[in-house]
Amino acid sequence: MIGRVARVALVISLVAPRLTVGTQPRPNVTGSLERVRGAHGDSAIEIRVALAMTAGWHIGARRPGVVGIPTTLEWQLPKGWSVANEMWPAPEAAPVGRDSAFTYSGRFSVHASLVGPRATASEPIQVVVSYGICREMCIPGQVALRLPR
Repeated sequence: MIGRVARVALVISLVAPRLTVGTQPRPNVTGSLERVRGAHGDSAIEIRVALAMTAGWHIGARRPGVVGIPTTLEWQLPKGWSVANEMWPAPEAAPVGRDSAFTYSGRFSVHASLVGPRATASEPIQVVVSYGICREMCIPGQVALRLPR
């Protein structure tokens, strides 16, 4: 009898975690930072911030409307460099009562033009993407991306 109870307990302990009601994978945002135009040492370069998220989830747009957490880019640039322009894609609009929420889902890219001194920068170009990934509720998160040399 004890052996049978032990076997049943073992089976339940192995199967139960997979049968939990309402479980879902932890949402995730991944990305990359890529040079689109301009060589190392140029005084102007164009960068692409490519982002992707877990299927079925979305993140707030730069200006998400009345609800949601805005997605922001915090650039960490070499001395003397600055962001001249960021080009965001048009977000998806979803009705929320009488208002709208503006979001991104799946994959999307933000393009940025960076300008700085002509001398080769020894410091890396990085960006920290802050967002709220949402389905029924929003979970704040960040992902740090670095431009490969």
